[in-house]
Amino acid sequence: MREEEARKKIYSVTTKRCHAFGALVSKEVSLKINELPNVRYVFPDSYVDVENKVYRGEPFVDGKAVPYDPKYYEKFM
Repeated sequence: MREEEARKKIYSVTTKRCHAFGALVSKEVSLKINELPNVRYVFPDSYVDVENKVYRGEPFVDGKAVPYDPKYYEKFM
């Protein structure tokens, strides 16, 4: 998979409380990510607001993180 294609699979990132990202990947890929150095955890998809599919962290749109805004953290801080 090319970097550009991989970036399109990322839907959120965070650097506020930890360094993390959310991405649409297969179970196989998530297991490979979990084996990488310095990766502490790989969690299944989770929402802050399930009904509206709102995730923790800043949205990742068109391959770029949206600048930090406290509103992306209000529901879980």
